[in-house]
Amino acid sequence: MRSALTHWALFVILFLPLSARALKTAMINQPIAMPTYVNLFWDTSWDTDNPTLKVATVDTVTRAVVQSSYFMSLSEYGVGSVSYAGSFLPDPNCPAKAPNSVGFYDPFNTSIAGFVQCEHDHGPAILQQNNVIYNVILPPTSVESDFWTSNFCTGVGSPVAWHYHGLEDTPPFPFGGGPFSGQPIYTIVLTNPACGGNGGFFDSLTHEMVEAATDPFPVDISIIPPHINISTQNEIADFCEGTGVKIFADSSGTTPMDTPVSLTTYWSNARQSCVSFGDLTQPIVSNVAVSNWGSQTAFAFSGSGFGSMPAQVVLPNMALPYLEVKNTTQNWEAGNILNGDTIPLLIANWSATLVSNVGFDGVAVNNVPGVPITAWLCNPSSLKCNSHATVSAPGPYNPRLHVLNVVDGQFTAADTITISRGTQQVMTHTVQGRCSPCIFSASETLPAGSYSFTQTVTGPTVMKHIGNGCQQIVLASGEETSCEILDVGPPVIIQPPPHCFPNKPCIPINCPIGKPCNPNPQP
Repeated sequence: MRSALTHWALFVILFLPLSARALKTAMINQPIAMPTYVNLFWDTSWDTDNPTLKVATVDTVTRAVVQSSYFMSLSEYGVGSVSYAGSFLPDPNCPAKAPNSVGFYDPFNTSIAGFVQCEHDHGPAILQQNNVIYNVILPPTSVESDFWTSNFCTGVGSPVAWHYHGLEDTPPFPFGGGPFSGQPIYTIVLTNPACGGNGGFFDSLTHEMVEAATDPFPVDISIIPPHINISTQNEIADFCEGTGVKIFADSSGTTPMDTPVSLTTYWSNARQSCVSFGDLTQPIVSNVAVSNWGSQTAFAFSGSGFGSMPAQVVLPNMALPYLEVKNTTQNWEAGNILNGDTIPLLIANWSATLVSNVGFDGVAVNNVPGVPITAWLCNPSSLKCNSHATVSAPGPYNPRLHVLNVVDGQFTAADTITISRGTQQVMTHTVQGRCSPCIFSASETLPAGSYSFTQTVTGPTVMKHIGNGCQQIVLASGEETSCEILDVGPPVIIQPPPHCFPNKPCIPINCPIGKPCNPNPQP
C-alpha cells in the first residue's frame, strides 16, 4: 500500500546511522512465481478524460518496465519471469466509469469490488486465469471513499493506492473459501489530483505491482473501514517510500519525456537496502549518422551499452519507446510514442553497439539540410538513456514526388495504362478483372520546378471517368508530396446471393422458378 510521506520522516529513515538500525524484514507471503499483469482503465472515455496520461502511454511504459530488468531483484522472493498481457477498457456489461466517490465494497451501489467481479465474469478470458494481477486504474475524477468516509488522498499519511484479492461473490465453505478469498489479485491506483495526479502515477502503480506479486494475500487489510488505517506498512515498497528511480533518463536525470517517469524502489531483505533494476547499464551514444531526407531519412546509432531487445519483441518494429529524434528548429519529433509522437521510428535491427537503418517507415517529414537534431537511445533492460547531437543530411534536397494511379472498375479484358511526364514514361501497368481499387505508384526525385503528368489508356474497356490531380504540379526544394490520377472503368458487378429453398439446390436469384435458367442473361 502506498501513502504520502513527510520530508522529515524520509530524512530520518535515510540518514539514521546503520548501527542504530535493526534489521528490517518485509512481509513476503505466498509470492506469485510467474505473475501476468493487465491494466484495467475504469473509464470508457479514458483518453478524453485524461489526455495527459493516455492509455497508449500507460500501456507502453508498463510493457517496457515488465520487459526490462526492473523485476529481476524479486527473484530472492521466488518471483521469476513476469509478463504483461495488455490493457482493457470496461466491458460493455460493466459500469462505464468509476463514480466520483466510490467505495471498495458496497452491496447497494457501484463499487470497486463490484467492478472487479464484473470484469472477471464478462471481460477477456485472460481475466479468468490464475496468477493474473489486475491493475485497476481509476480516472482523475474519482476518489475511493469507503462507507462515506474520506479515507483516501486526504493529506500526508493518507493512502493513494493499495492491493487486495478475491471476489465478492465467492461462496463460503464447503463450496468456496468465502468472499474475498483467493484470486484474482488486483491493485487499485488513483489518478485524482488529490492523490498525486498523473505525476506520481507510475510510482504508485509499480509500488502496488511489486507488493501484489510478493504479498498477494495481505491479511492486515480488512474490507471493513478503516481497512487502510490498520495496515502495518511492512511490504517491500513501503520500506522504500519516497526513494524512486527515474526511467527514460540519462545520468544527469535529463529525459526526452514530456513528463518525467519515476518508479518505486523496493526492499531487499537479503541486501537490507532498496533495489530496483538488475541491469544498471548506462548506454553511450558516440555517433548518429543521418542519411537521405524526408520519408527516406535513415539514422544509424553507434556506441556501447545499447543492450539487446527483450525476447518478446519482434523486429522490425515501430511501436517501441527506446529511440527518439527531435528537431527544435522545425519543431518536429519522431519515435517517442510516450510523448504521443505521430511520426514513428521503424527499428529494423538492434545490437549492443549499433542500431542502423532506423527510418520514418515511409512517413514524409519535410526536413531541411544541415539542421541540428538531438537523438536519444534507451537501453531496453536498464531503461537508462543517452543522447547525441547530430545534423540532418547535407543538401540540397531535390523535391520528391509520389505519383499514384488509382484504378476502380470491372475490366473484362486487359487495359494498359501509361503515366508520363512530358515524353518521359513514369510507369505502365495492365489491369484486368476486378479493381476495387487497384493502386499503382511511382516515386520521382526532381529539380524544383513545374511538372505536368499525363496518361494514355489502351485496350477494349472504355474508362468512365478520368481525374488527373497531377496535371500541374509545382515542386519546391526539400518538398515531399504526392498527387493522384484516378481511373474509373465499368462498375464492379456484384453477384446477388443464390436463391435457396430447404432441401433443394440453390439457383441464382435472377432465374425464374420452374423455367430454363440463363444465369447471365443478355439485355
